[in-house]
Amino acid sequence: MSFPIAKAADRAAARTAEFADLHPAYAYQDDKVIFRDGRVGVGFVLECPEMESWQAEEYANLQSALLGALRTLPVGTVVQKTDVYYDRPYQSTGRENRPGYFEGKMNAHFAQRLVLFHRAYLFVSFAPSDEAKPVRPNVLSALVNRAGDKLAKNPFAGVVQTLDTAERIATELLQSLRGLGAWTTAG
Repeated sequence: MSFPIAKAADRAAARTAEFADLHPAYAYQDDKVIFRDGRVGVGFVLECPEMESWQAEEYANLQSALLGALRTLPVGTVVQKTDVYYDRPYQSTGRENRPGYFEGKMNAHFAQRLVLFHRAYLFVSFAPSDEAKPVRPNVLSALVNRAGDKLAKNPFAGVVQTLDTAERIATELLQSLRGLGAWTTAG
């Protein structure tokens, strides 16, 4: 007779894996991440403006300029903006010597209280150089696929070209974002 608890433990053990086996990053090199599938990623810290103070035309100008900057990216590029919110004890604005009345009251009110802070990140991930080009089937690969055996593909075959492409395009994108005047970035 088998017990249900033992079966549940066996199923949990079958789903267990080491974090290193599941983590998508393979290596880090010069502010770039090389992923296990051969992609190369670059991250930027964004210092976003106070959006509530913008007018409608400022939103439209940013949208069109950002769209123009993103159009130059190669096919297969993934762009992701991530916002991180966290609590941190309040820190005064730095004018400790002689704060004004309202600043002094604000510092006294928020002293040692947790305040919600925000960091914005922009990640750009580039496809491997060999995946950007269409793959043409040949007779050998068709025969191997029909036999049920696939040739193992090296995901790092074009990683040197992808690293060079990522460096060049990330620099251009950084200049474009800084030129927008809306965001300041730290690459």
